[in-house]
Amino acid sequence: MMYLYGASTCESCDEARDSLLRTPLEFQYVDVSTIPGFEGGIPQLQTEDGTVLYGLPQIINYIKQMGFRI
Repeated sequence: MMYLYGASTCESCDEARDSLLRTPLEFQYVDVSTIPGFEGGIPQLQTEDGTVLYGLPQIINYIKQMGFRI
């Protein structure tokens, strides 16, 4: 399972989530405002192999590398 960390006030997070929803990739969205002391840039995607991608450009690039058009 992949995890997308973001916040409802983050436009890039919304775009990353929308992009992932256009693919068959399974992921869980985690609102970082519910995690006390969360540190790190958002949007942030943790892939199934544990790789962490920071920022919308890296997430979009990952989706494209997986062979999906968004």
